[in-house]
This record gives sequence, structure tokens and C-alpha cells, in this order.
Amino acid sequence: MNNVLFIICDEMTRSALGCYGNKTAITPNLDRLAAEGVCFTRAITPSPICISARSSLATGLAVHEHKDWSSAQAFAGQLPTWMGNIRDTGIEVTSIGKLHFKSPENDHGFSQERLAMYVANNGIGWAEALVRNPMTEYHGAPELAADLGPGGSSYSNYDEKIVADAKQWISNRQGNTDPFVLSVSLVSPHYPLSAPHKYFDKFADADIPEAYMVEDSHPVIQQMRKFWAYDDHFSAETRQLARRNYWALCSMVDDMVGQLIQQLEEAGLRESTNIIFTSDHGEMLGNRGWWCKSVMYEDSVGIPMIVNGPALQGITGNNDTAVNLTDIGATIEHMMLGQAPTRQEDWQATSLLDLAKQAEPQRPVLSQYHDGGSPTGFALVQQGDWKLTRYAGDWPDQLFNLSRDPFEEEDLAAQDLPQHTELSDLLEQMLDLEAANQEAFASQAKRLEEIGGEAALEKLRAFNHTPVEL
Repeated sequence: MNNVLFIICDEMTRSALGCYGNKTAITPNLDRLAAEGVCFTRAITPSPICISARSSLATGLAVHEHKDWSSAQAFAGQLPTWMGNIRDTGIEVTSIGKLHFKSPENDHGFSQERLAMYVANNGIGWAEALVRNPMTEYHGAPELAADLGPGGSSYSNYDEKIVADAKQWISNRQGNTDPFVLSVSLVSPHYPLSAPHKYFDKFADADIPEAYMVEDSHPVIQQMRKFWAYDDHFSAETRQLARRNYWALCSMVDDMVGQLIQQLEEAGLRESTNIIFTSDHGEMLGNRGWWCKSVMYEDSVGIPMIVNGPALQGITGNNDTAVNLTDIGATIEHMMLGQAPTRQEDWQATSLLDLAKQAEPQRPVLSQYHDGGSPTGFALVQQGDWKLTRYAGDWPDQLFNLSRDPFEEEDLAAQDLPQHTELSDLLEQMLDLEAANQEAFASQAKRLEEIGGEAALEKLRAFNHTPVEL
């Protein structure tokens, strides 16, 4: 039996890493981890927003199945988790860092939760997410462009504490042959986009590519763009400064991964420890005039997914199977318990070990969004080079071919293509989007009433990113 070091960061798009083709990136540790392991090239998040994605990570379920729809509906341990399944066999399963679950009072399945970040406002979270018909005005947009580095932030300081604690935890395991799972959850490169100088300075002379611009005519995207008006507050200079800080924060995460690997080596645990690296979702980084996440474009939904370690039995290389955070739990259970949960459908939770041994290039994968800032819920199904986004209601679809159109400039939904029909049928097999949309709105209205209605929002702490409260 082997150990597992699971490392997840926050808001890292897969294209930010050298192993995914980024020529500007300085990510040698992750590049080496990918080269010596398996690098999944088509990994996406189950939801381009933190809380819904992390509930899917914990449970192995899609958003419409776990029903943590929004940034004000965090996971509270109400469903079985891979962590609990493993812990209940007697294996230690420790979490260090960001969880974004509801409360420390809930049992999420970990043996212990150290330096944990839960949702703000005593488990309520970002309550503006609950007001969707009509949507409120979002007042936090100017902060992103105003809070730029270099110099570091409360988030980079928090990550330093997380890594220091994780290194000490690993060091304390030296000589202990009992198996373990250690989950290390970093908050970078999530904004504030302010990197410590030692990482920012690496990019002082780097040729940072400018954000690419594509005109979005889709009516839902236009409404969301009006709500999440981050880009309105940037100039050409601050936009490039923000992008430079983002690249530097990704380099910081890479360095922290390297520190954890080195600590495993010093403790004599590297050869017996599998390492999984990923992110909860991506970051648009000014591309298309859009920042953060919440949309189904590749920069937002595309995430890194790297597996390395003895459980791969020597398998290495890039793997074009579409994978998802819902596959993480099945993978770690496979590594620790000898077998993964049985899946009923191709898109359901599957061990990455099985997919590494037998790639499934046509495996479909699902992502959903039912959070604030959008007038309706929507879902993405991706299969091979094709991706379809469907919006609940009478809104038009979006259809892209990523091999011919990697920047998603040509929407093919209006054309009579067989792939449109095939993906539509596939999406309908995965979920009833109209029913899920209605359920999400009803659930959010009920939750808003429970916390005191819109009048209660003024009394809750406003924030653009979850504050560090340790």
C-alpha cells in the first residue's frame, strides 16, 4: 500500500504551466512531475466556481447531484466522501489549507483539518450569489484591478504557512510505515494578484503575452459580463501588471510543490508516495475582456491534472482522456484501498489509474454553473475536440471545435452539424438541465429567506475573496 500527497491550488488554468505548452511559465517542478508521470491534457472542472467544484471533489458527484449550487451553499458533510471512506478503514487522512466547506463543526471525512479555510460569514458564504432574479449590482469589481502587486498578500502569506505546516507534518512521518493521505490545499494563484518579489522578479524581463480579445455576442455572456465588470477597471498597463503577477504566483505554487517533494525525499517517503496535482478551476486573466471564472471557456474550466508515483507502475506521458475533479476521489480510493468505486456511465467518477492504463479519448465530461452573476444555469459537455454549452431557458447554445479553434472564436451552434445533435443527446443523458435550473433557483430563494432576505445582505461581511481567518 502506498501513500498519497494530494495538492490542489486555486484558480490555476492549465495553460499557465510549462508542461501544457506555456513558454513564459517558470514551473520546473510541475513540469518534471508531469514528465515523469501522467499529464492529462483535457482536464476540466465540474464547475467554474470554488464551492460547487470543491463539493464535487469531495463527493465525486456532479453539481446537480450534490446540490451545492452556489457560493452561498457550501458542503456540510451531508454526503459520503472519499476522505471518509478511506479514514473509516483506519488510514490517516489529513487536510492542510483551504477547504471552502461550510463549518469546522461538520464531519467532512478528514482525520484532522489544519489551518483550514471555511466559507466566510459563519458558514453563509457569499450571499449575493443567492439573488439572481433580478440580480443585484456587484460592487466588488473595482477591487481586482486596484489590489495588484508585487509584494505579496494575505493569500501568499497563508500559503507559506500551509506549506510550512505540511513540511513539518511530512517530517514527523519519517520512520512511520503506516499509510497516509495528505491533502495540501493552496489558495494561490487566486487573486489578490500580488506575488512576493522573489517570484515577481523572475518575470521582470519576461515577454508576457497580452490578453486576447474575442467579441462575445451571446446574450447570457453579455449579461454576466455586465455583472462581473472587472475589466472595466483595468488600463493596458495594469492589465499586463496583473498578468505578470499571475504568472509569478503560478511560479510560487510550483516552488511550493518542489518544497513538498523535497520534504518527502528527506523523510524517505518519496518512493512510496503518489502525488496528484490539480486546481479547483481556471482563470480567464483578462482574455476576452473577462477575469476570474464562471464561464465555460477553456481558460475558466480547463485545469491541470498530473498524477505521479508508484501506483502508475511506470506509465508516463500525456493522456488525452477528458477527466474531472470528480475522478480524484475514485483515484485516491484506488491507490489506498486497492479498488475504485464502480461507475455506471463513462462520465461518472473513474480512477485516473485506469484511464492512464487505458485511455478513453472519446470519454465525455460535464461541467455546470448555477451561481451568482448569471440569469440562468448552464452546462458544458465536452467530448474529444468538441464542446457544447447549453443554457437553461430559451437562450442559444454555444458549440466549439477546440482542435480547429483553440481560442473559441467561431461558435458553430447555428450550423446544422451532427456533433451538435450528438452532444445534445449526450447532455440530456447526463442531466435534465431545465429541472436542475429550476431546483437551483428554488433552493437559492429558500436559502435567502433562511438568512433573512435581501435586507440581511447589508449586515453580512462583504468580500471579493474569502478572508484568511486563522
